[in-house]
Amino acid sequence: MALGTLDRTLPPFSSQGASVFSKLVFYGALSLFLMVADARFNVAQPVRAAIATALYPVQWLALQPVRAVRGGSAYFSDLGQAQSASTQAQEKLALQSLRAGQVEQLAQENNRLRKLLDL
Repeated sequence: MALGTLDRTLPPFSSQGASVFSKLVFYGALSLFLMVADARFNVAQPVRAAIATALYPVQWLALQPVRAVRGGSAYFSDLGQAQSASTQAQEKLALQSLRAGQVEQLAQENNRLRKLLDL
């Protein structure tokens, strides 16, 4: 098909019926009316509930990657906190064992000094 032979007329849907501007005004007014009616009287609430019920499995499936990422980040965050707590506990244990050794040495020294005083 040569380029000069293309039909350059408007599609038939725009030349039939009312003009485009009148359709725009009509559908704009209809949409405004429906928005006001829904805001005041909750006209579309049953429709929204039905659509939400029908789309719940799709929504659940779409949220699974997000939940997996959040769960993974929470796991690694908790793992880091557990490791730091473990490190702190080991440091505290080492300090307490050092102090226990010092207390034991002091107790032995006290016993030796008491024995010397008894002489």
